[in-house]
Amino acid sequence: MEPSLSLGFLANLDINMLMRGLIAYIFIIWFCIVVWVAKDINNRTRSILLQIFCILIVLFLTPLGIFIYLLIRPQKTLFEKIFEEEFLKLDAEYKKEIAAEQKKATMHHKTPGVDIQKEKHHHNPQ
Repeated sequence: MEPSLSLGFLANLDINMLMRGLIAYIFIIWFCIVVWVAKDINNRTRSILLQIFCILIVLFLTPLGIFIYLLIRPQKTLFEKIFEEEFLKLDAEYKKEIAAEQKKATMHHKTPGVDIQKEKHHHNPQ
């Protein structure tokens, strides 16, 4: 009797229900993509015009719109840009400090390894 129950369920399932389910599923996916694009473009630029343009592209040109968006969106998020700028500033400061220390060492003719070797030769003449 169980096989007839499953067949009864399939008999009640018509093509219109399947199509409605498929359309609902596609609409949910489309809506999620639009929300993701809105959040993503907001994280990548402060230009309101670019944000609106990208959202409209995805809104009206789906599924092609998502590929167009991926091509025209800024490569880095605002956070990544700020982080990279700060890192480069710190790196430049660090390189300046190293160069200044090396310049001092060469001006005073003090190299740590050489000074230790000179002290050893002065204390232990052989």
